[in-house]
Amino acid sequence: EEEIMMKTDYPNKKEHKQEHRKFVEDLEKIELDVIFENPKAIDKILKFLKKYFENADSYGSSQLHNTILS
Repeated sequence: EEEIMMKTDYPNKKEHKQEHRKFVEDLEKIELDVIFENPKAIDKILKFLKKYFENADSYGSSQLHNTILS
């Protein structure tokens, strides 16, 4: 996704890339919870996914995904 953004004139590239970094950091934290069998890991995963899907369009993700898929 980032590679395509850089090759095109995608708006707000910098902000979108920062959001990707945050996304990866959050996933890494959840991964550690799962590895260390934190009993609240599943709650964190569900909250994370809910937040991601609720906010996906506000970051233009659907627009970029449509560009990739077309």
